[in-house]
Amino acid sequence: MATILIVEHEKQVRVFAESYLRRQGYRTISAETSEQALALIEAVDGVDVLFSEIKLKDDALAGVRLAHQAARRQPGMRILYSTPASTKFPTA
Repeated sequence: MATILIVEHEKQVRVFAESYLRRQGYRTISAETSEQALALIEAVDGVDVLFSEIKLKDDALAGVRLAHQAARRQPGMRILYSTPASTKFPTA
């Protein structure tokens, strides 16, 4: 069973992702911040996938920096980025 670390600053989204992935048979752990995520990577043996939003709180690239740090700590970890859906549509 793969372990997925979910990093999402919005609690409702984080809880939904955890619930959905657990129903699919995955083991999940979660964090609200990059710092929490890195601490979990150090504490939990065998995080297989880092599932992180690209923008955490007000930092547009926090998820990308987190992925680079996580990969150095646990080589071979797969990285999956997410981004919030935009309700703003371009106008012509």
